Amino acid sequence: MSHFSDKFAKTCRDFMGLEFSHGVRLVDVPREIIDHWESLDGIGTRGDRLCAHLGVQALRLGHTFCLVDYPQQDDSVVSLADAIGARRHPYWQPYSNQQVINWRYRRVNGRNVLAMAIIHYSQTLPQGPYGETDQDFYLKLTPGRFDTYMLERDRSGKAIEHHLPERSGIMGRRERGQIVPFAHIPLVCLYGGDRSGFFQSNPTLFSLAKLNQIHYQVSSDHRQKMHYCCFPSPVRTGGQGEDMTLGPRRIVDVPLGGGFSWVERNSQGVAVSRLGVRDIE
Repeated sequence: MSHFSDKFAKTCRDFMGLEFSHGVRLVDVPREIIDHWESLDGIGTRGDRLCAHLGVQALRLGHTFCLVDYPQQDDSVVSLADAIGARRHPYWQPYSNQQVINWRYRRVNGRNVLAMAIIHYSQTLPQGPYGETDQDFYLKLTPGRFDTYMLERDRSGKAIEHHLPERSGIMGRRERGQIVPFAHIPLVCLYGGDRSGFFQSNPTLFSLAKLNQIHYQVSSDHRQKMHYCCFPSPVRTGGQGEDMTLGPRRIVDVPLGGGFSWVERNSQGVAVSRLGVRDIE
């Protein structure tokens, strides 16, 4: 019954606003990177704004992810000039840590290297001439390849996966007219909290989030006490349970030996709970 004041989210936004108040300075970087920075996600979002969004997600959840992606293969593009003319360039695709639902890694030259990752995402698709429907997809990333699956349930309720060839293919770079697969997965984990393992972290402001939740609970309790204790209730003694109308210019008739009064409950706890809310704030 109480309004939730999200101090935790406001703190994360304000902190990133402070970090990016003067933007990101690009010093001694190639011209191509400066051009990409103006539309880092491929749809017009400048790098400063996208990095601030990633920073908020990493601060809220401990870490977040970014996939360096590239537009779908176009056989009409056969040269660098064609790619520049079509304005094709790499872009950053953010994913939250709740979307990366599974992963595996291996040890290579003393460091952990990502070997497989499963990303869950939803997309709104047209349904009929007027409707829309939300469809879940599962993107499997391995070195040099990406595959997309859908899950459907049969009559017995068992989940069956369907591979989507039109959303799958080789992940690599074009060299001399052919695509050479990558030896790595271009998925980067951005940590905003204390790193506790591979793709694992402890959110820095988790204690503030819990305190924010306690504030909401105590505020709701305080409002409940106000609702029940701060307003007097009419009490009638005697009578046969007949209807009674209260209001200005009304006379309340009671039987002999009966009575009518207003009773206000003991509301000392309201002041205490109000102090509790202020202490948390």
